Amino acid sequence: MNKLVSVIIPTYKRSDMLTRTIESVLNQSYKNVEIIVVDDNNNDVYRSETEKKMIKYQNNSNVKYIKHEVNSGGCVARNTGLSVANGDYICFLDDDDIIYPQKIEEQVRFLEENQSVDIVYCNRKVNNWIHSPCIEGDISYYLLSGDSIVITIMLMFRKKIIGDIRWNIKLKRNQEAGFLLDLMNKNNAKIGKLDRVLCESDMSDRKNSLDSIKNEREIMNYLNEYSYVIDLQEKVVKNIRKRIYSHRYFGIALYHFKAHKFLYGINALINGFVCAPFIFLKHLCKYVILKLFKIKKDYKKVV
Repeated sequence: MNKLVSVIIPTYKRSDMLTRTIESVLNQSYKNVEIIVVDDNNNDVYRSETEKKMIKYQNNSNVKYIKHEVNSGGCVARNTGLSVANGDYICFLDDDDIIYPQKIEEQVRFLEENQSVDIVYCNRKVNNWIHSPCIEGDISYYLLSGDSIVITIMLMFRKKIIGDIRWNIKLKRNQEAGFLLDLMNKNNAKIGKLDRVLCESDMSDRKNSLDSIKNEREIMNYLNEYSYVIDLQEKVVKNIRKRIYSHRYFGIALYHFKAHKFLYGINALINGFVCAPFIFLKHLCKYVILKLFKIKKDYKKVV
């Protein structure tokens, strides 16, 4: 078990966190790893700060440093990393992520022992919660509806299943979901779960969060981009498009209400109800129950 693992890390305006992420990869128990840092800053102070941080690794043959001429976005940066990756397995991290020392070793072992699985995800720590979805196989419906999610830090891919698929540069949000949807529906990728907490998301820097109106626009853009997947799902489950949109509109409404944009929220609720009244009311009842009992779906409180 000594296949090369490529870890691709795009970075943008977070040089202060980047070193911690790189060190968490260098400190892995699994040593046959190449790190590809893709600097997506413009030629400005953020570029200068990142270059200073990367001096530490200039003599480390396991660390590659690539600079974009101009900021091009996370998907382009990940595709840049993919274009030079030599690993049999691929991981993608954000520049504020932390992976625990056994993550790569345990995920490589899982894929070696489960040859029918092409992508594996683990659990992650988020503040005082453990994010632990329970989805495997074809998870297209969950990613489209937002009912359950897996995010970049949790994943490891066989490079051969990626093939010619690349990250969708039209997406500003739901980027890993789009990548997974293309892999599952174009390359027939199968996803498995390793039920271990092997990484941690730092939620301290939220300056990249969208306002609620842009959030709605990006979700609709995402669903439009993957309408072909919804069409495929519709052949298997009748009216699944309505279910997906109803679920999404409910989430959009909650986001608007949290931002105190109540008219937008009410409009989203109406749209969700019109799409699929029964499913919408089911979501509403489920949400109320979870709130009453202080339960977060797919999350467990750290003991």
